[in-house]
Amino acid sequence: MEKVKDISNPWDCLLKEGTYNLQRPEPNLLKILKESDRTNAIALDLGCGLGRHLQPLKEKDFLPIGLDISPSAIQNIKMRLNPDFQVLVGDMKMLPFENESLDLILAWRSVYLQSFKEMLQSISEIKRTLKPGGKLFAAIRSTRNTLFFIGKEKGVEIEKNTFIIDDGEHLRGVIFHFSHEQEIREVFSWLTISYMEEEILEDTKYTRQDGRPSTNYYWIVVGEKPR
Repeated sequence: MEKVKDISNPWDCLLKEGTYNLQRPEPNLLKILKESDRTNAIALDLGCGLGRHLQPLKEKDFLPIGLDISPSAIQNIKMRLNPDFQVLVGDMKMLPFENESLDLILAWRSVYLQSFKEMLQSISEIKRTLKPGGKLFAAIRSTRNTLFFIGKEKGVEIEKNTFIIDDGEHLRGVIFHFSHEQEIREVFSWLTISYMEEEILEDTKYTRQDGRPSTNYYWIVVGEKPR
């Protein structure tokens, strides 16, 4: 359990201080959801943060569940959003769901917030809990992402393309892993991928450093677990 504590404390700081403040649904994701009506299908928002995608999932007739390792995030959702939303504190490496029980998993800007080995464990849990025919929508930081270069300059590289970043201001000991195209294709080789592109997503305070132009690149992956 100590490993969970080490990850959640820096993330809790980002939430409590407002450094992570994304509350509007991601337009890129809303475009994907537009084609994804599935009445009463169970959708897990993995690493749900402040719960910004729970309502859009509900509006598309999914039954949304939010899971985050940060108690502050879950408390925020309970106070600010629909009290009927099912949200829980949990570890994405050990999902509290049965095999093949979820229709959709949203791994949007979340699974890379750990070492590569831990990221693989989380992806294995996604594969385990997703139903055959179930969908995965993922956004994973690219090696062209702003934070990759900040990690190179100000972070500690603990393994290839994985950094602990502590810039003394916005980020305090948070782990980030960054992926290139070949790696994304390898870790999701079990999926039938219908869409995979690099896209720029909304910035946070810690990706707008040093007056840099936005290069907040993510790999967007849409895929289905074969039946």
